[in-house]
Amino acid sequence: LCRSPTPTPLPLADPLSRADHAVFLDARCSAEEGSAHLTPLPADPRRSGSGHAADPSWLVTLAKTAYGRAPDAWLLTIPTASFQLGAPLSPTAERGIAEALALLRPFLESLETQPPESTDAAPVRDPTGETTTVPS
Repeated sequence: LCRSPTPTPLPLADPLSRADHAVFLDARCSAEEGSAHLTPLPADPRRSGSGHAADPSWLVTLAKTAYGRAPDAWLLTIPTASFQLGAPLSPTAERGIAEALALLRPFLESLETQPPESTDAAPVRDPTGETTTVPS
């Protein structure tokens, strides 16, 4: 099994609505070797949650709908090979974590240097060292 549900969404929507920025982490089990990715996560009114589980995009939408605001949000996807309980991290997961940290550190630093109401794009460096731009 490569997926676990997000906790009940409504209690998460209130603190999310008060945040300026949010980064959701998603460990992804895949047959293909991949790399960590940081992508914008807009509120999507076409998405819906079901029962006690919701994806991050829907949580952002719920915060916007229920509380009138939502943070700028991103999804940080980390590749892994297994979610076996008690097993050590796979080489894929160890590499994915290192790549994720290499993406996340400069990204968070760029958010700290932006004025609170800035709408400028935030630069993000991928694991190869290239800089890309993620809209904030």
